[in-house]
Amino acid sequence: LDLFALDQAAVFLERLKGRIPEGLMVAVNASPRGAGAEAYAGRAAAVGAALAKSGAHLVVEVTERSPMSAWRRSLRNLRRLKAAGVRVAVDDFGSGYSSLGYLHRIPAGLIKIDRALLGADDRAQRALIGPIVQMARALELRVVAEGIETPEQLTFLRRSGVDLLQGFLLGQPVSAAELPALVAGGRRRLREGLPRAV
Repeated sequence: LDLFALDQAAVFLERLKGRIPEGLMVAVNASPRGAGAEAYAGRAAAVGAALAKSGAHLVVEVTERSPMSAWRRSLRNLRRLKAAGVRVAVDDFGSGYSSLGYLHRIPAGLIKIDRALLGADDRAQRALIGPIVQMARALELRVVAEGIETPEQLTFLRRSGVDLLQGFLLGQPVSAAELPALVAGGRRRLREGLPRAV
């Protein structure tokens, strides 16, 4: 499945036919075990290089819900990917196994706050988001909040200093055939100075 996701990213690039906007991030999910495989590192580096030619970026998202033993096995490849220009994101942050002491060893550029921390009725969980953002700043990581479904969540996360926002409020899932039009729409919004959904 990890290699299949990379193959789909390559298909996506082909569909865009060279019309890739600078700064575009194409994210794929990977398990720590899969990301630690030699074949995975080679293929991800190739897709990342193809994107980089247009000023875009491949992001490999590895879930924090994986045990630290799985992360340790993939660290060498994740460092190799980072050296090749591929960005690494720790997905579902705040819901899994990683300790803050271990996070600095993972060659990540982003952390994605788990949607569970946005629970509408759980103020204690939401109170964790500010400290997570501060910790990310100290480690020079960008913060992505996922699972945004209400204007109240959007306002709260903007005030919290989150860098990137993702969720149904900002954009619905689309088919592969619809992706080129979606990317073109994002380019148009940038030219017009309008905010772009992630």
